[in-house]
Amino acid sequence: MYFVIATHIFVPNPERSASFLGNCLGFQTQYKEGYGWCAENGTVSLLIHFAEQAQATFEVQCNHIEQDTQALLKHDGIHALSDVEQYDHRLQQRFLSDCGITLILSQILTEDDLNELPDLPTSLAWDEKTMQQVQRILRIVPLDFRAKARQRVTERAEYLAVVGGDLMVNEAYAMRALVDITLKFQHPTLYQAIQDEGIAPEAYELPCSH
Repeated sequence: MYFVIATHIFVPNPERSASFLGNCLGFQTQYKEGYGWCAENGTVSLLIHFAEQAQATFEVQCNHIEQDTQALLKHDGIHALSDVEQYDHRLQQRFLSDCGITLILSQILTEDDLNELPDLPTSLAWDEKTMQQVQRILRIVPLDFRAKARQRVTERAEYLAVVGGDLMVNEAYAMRALVDITLKFQHPTLYQAIQDEGIAPEAYELPCSH
């Protein structure tokens, strides 16, 4: 069964609110007889109603809050209510439009933004220095694929350790695992990352990156 879901919002000036949503947030707006002003963007459908004392609040997630803030402030009729504020793994800034809509611009912070090194999903004991080296080396992997790479290298290193008769993953097993899971065209980047950790890449059959 297919559903089309619309959200009803109440504002002091529906027409100006529709104009704001169209100009600032890229909504397609139109006046529909029997419904009033409507705004759609392919994901959200809004039916905009009049209420004298009402105020609507929207939260919009973005990838680059500083750039998007500057773009937003170029529009007339909107001003910042706060500076960019951080709450744990999230940045946000509040804006007020002259049509009665409060806008919250937010950005979810990644492990790179926070300079974090997430734990590996280990089952065996790992040499602590080796684990930190692997965590840093994995930063060469694009963020969207990093969790999967973290899992694959951990499983491969622990498999190699068990086959080798060990119950602890050391540098040799971990570096070998990194080479095994990395596509060949990425080996030059991996070579440099391993070398940056003070480890000789040639020991793991990686060709020189130069």
